[in-house]
Amino acid sequence: DMAIKRFVGVPMSFTGFDHSTLGLNRDRMGDELFHACFHYILAQAKAYGLWGKTTDNWLVDSFHTVARASRMGSLRLVKHGILNILQHLKRTHPSLFNHAMNELDCTKWFERLPYEASPEEQTAAFSLLISRAYSLLSWFEHGHAHQVFWQWEDKKQQLCALELQALLCLILQQNTRPTPDGMSPEKKYEKIPKKQRATDRIVNPHFPDLRHGYKSSKQPFTGD
Repeated sequence: DMAIKRFVGVPMSFTGFDHSTLGLNRDRMGDELFHACFHYILAQAKAYGLWGKTTDNWLVDSFHTVARASRMGSLRLVKHGILNILQHLKRTHPSLFNHAMNELDCTKWFERLPYEASPEEQTAAFSLLISRAYSLLSWFEHGHAHQVFWQWEDKKQQLCALELQALLCLILQQNTRPTPDGMSPEKKYEKIPKKQRATDRIVNPHFPDLRHGYKSSKQPFTGD
């Protein structure tokens, strides 16, 4: 646009920046410095009255950061959600961890199915894992475990444990549901079909802010 080039003060032969320039600069500078520069430029534009009016209409574009983290399926999400809670207890509250291992017999929860397991066996194993996840969450709310948990002196670690429990609960809600009435007790829970799951859902319990999306119809990403 010749008028814009003249206003900005660049020669008519200037072809503009490559579409990846912003992304490359962000990688070189780091997020903190990049954001500082970005907001400084916005402040200059606002000082000149180029934006900031109450009648402004905003059209926003964005570009993603690809994270070095795997996108997990429903089974792994639940399994790692459980592991996060147990490993946190093991590091920060050994007595409560040992109580959980003895009372819930958690050592058997993560045994792998044989490779030749039938679809029915896989479905039953998934339902059993979901039942165990709910039993772990319920365990914190009753009896001796409930009393010991709320007597936890390290409130920071107690809060972290509560956040991990809430994360597991959210994973269960986003990926599983009770089976229709009449199903056998061995198949009490089932996966929610992918097309029926929430689009804004957790894809990795170790990095709950990550999301899976598409820059284009052929360019998926897992990141921010």
